Amino acid sequence: MQAARSAIYSDKFVTIAGQPLTASIVTMSVLGAIVMYIMSLLSLMRLRRREPQLERPFRAPLYPLFPMTALVIAVVSLIAIVYYNAQVAGIFAALGLVGAVVTRLRTRLGSGVESDAMLRRPE
Repeated sequence: MQAARSAIYSDKFVTIAGQPLTASIVTMSVLGAIVMYIMSLLSLMRLRRREPQLERPFRAPLYPLFPMTALVIAVVSLIAIVYYNAQVAGIFAALGLVGAVVTRLRTRLGSGVESDAMLRRPE
């Protein structure tokens, strides 16, 4: 309970790019959600193009019109968030890069990834 209270009160003292800490965390969360949404839409389009014969567990209404429209809106939203929150977006990108490097190193050093059948490359 004390940690939650401390976090709430620290919002007055910790700012990033002139906005409270909570606002910066929410902005980073939205950036993450939009990036994942864009990646999902791109994956949908690529998979439908490369593997048209696969059985689909769901339908994409009015494919490719709706997914393309959603992709354009998501990219515009991402550009707007980055434009108006450049410093927070920079922190988000830096943290993402650190995560990618750590993941790459752990994979190369062998952290049990090869034992997971879902993560093995197809032969």
